[in-house]
Amino acid sequence: MVSAKNKTSGFALIEVLIALTVVAILSGIVFPIGKAVLDRVHIMCDKTKLQMLVIACNELRDEGYIDEKTSLRDLVLCLATVKGFNDVNDWRSNKRGCKSQKIVDDNGNVLVKEIISDWLIVHPLPSCGISNRTPLFYSVGLDEDGTWDAPDSPYGAKGGLIAFAGGDVVFVRNAKSVLISPETGQPTENIAETFPKGAVPVRYFQLGK
Repeated sequence: MVSAKNKTSGFALIEVLIALTVVAILSGIVFPIGKAVLDRVHIMCDKTKLQMLVIACNELRDEGYIDEKTSLRDLVLCLATVKGFNDVNDWRSNKRGCKSQKIVDDNGNVLVKEIISDWLIVHPLPSCGISNRTPLFYSVGLDEDGTWDAPDSPYGAKGGLIAFAGGDVVFVRNAKSVLISPETGQPTENIAETFPKGAVPVRYFQLGK
């Protein structure tokens, strides 16, 4: 007769398999939820960045630092030196930021030759003749049909951010839900139809000489 003390202790193979199955099921449930929460955090951080950029641009215009003749280079450097947007990550999505790097040093020397922004800026920024629904910034990857191109957009095909002159920043799947053509007063999916005359979207900021 075998004593109970001599029996092998530990988990049976079937118990291990059951445990692994439970872990796999829970992972399949929890991981997508966690990813969705993280995506929302990235979007909220990016919305805050764009809101602050819009406020800063409006203040610079009101304070006389910039007008419709200000070059894009001077605008970016003015934002860096006057309003504190002095890091390349200020122009990058929180979802795919890069190593922190100052744009201008304490002596005013430009440290970055070029910035590839995750936000397209509508330039030149008009001094007048715009409404609160005029876009100033929006996420890269926006197509003419109002949807975002998955490979280019920070958020894939899920949508993108649009920041308006009035300070509103919205995340939408299709831009047509928030864009209004100033000429027709009707919704439009083509953001170019909402730009002030002569303005174009710019992503690459050449700062070095």
